[in-house]
Amino acid sequence: MQQPLREELKIFTRPLHEAIENAYYPKRLTDRVLTLEEYHDYLTLFHAFHCVIEPWIESFPEWKAYDCDIALHRRIDFLIQDFTHFGLTPKPLEITIPLPHSFGFALGVLYVLEGSRVGGLMLSKTLESHFGLSDGKGYRYFCGNNDQSMQIWRTFCSILDKIDFPPQERTATVLGATWTFLYLRDLLDNNQ
Repeated sequence: MQQPLREELKIFTRPLHEAIENAYYPKRLTDRVLTLEEYHDYLTLFHAFHCVIEPWIESFPEWKAYDCDIALHRRIDFLIQDFTHFGLTPKPLEITIPLPHSFGFALGVLYVLEGSRVGGLMLSKTLESHFGLSDGKGYRYFCGNNDQSMQIWRTFCSILDKIDFPPQERTATVLGATWTFLYLRDLLDNNQ
């Protein structure tokens, strides 16, 4: 009997999760040495990524089959709110990402993004104390939907637990999660 998909994702991506925490921007934030200018750059990188990845994720009709309100998983508007708080507009940064037409791959990508929403709740506390931010202003991307963030994560996990993919699509899901961790680590390490 195969293990639940969520467990497989967790096992395969654990080292990648730990590695991304040590990427340039996250590490500087947790070490409390990130400057405000670097924080804006950090947000810019996420903005560029989400501008490409969110429409692609939303393009899959399969979400409906799992009663997944994919709109709840959008975070680009949170980034716009953060830029607005600081009186900034996102720096133009175009990235091209060749993405496969695979729902399993998209599910793996969303697994990482939703996990980062949970991690963002912890980082939001650091942002509050480091930059004196409060009430989600300037760090909405990290604090997300506040009280709803954990419920969104739990609902997403319940979707993962219901999915019974054939081996090829399970592999695509793990590859999607792996790719996302590696891509984001590279993005956050090599764009200072």
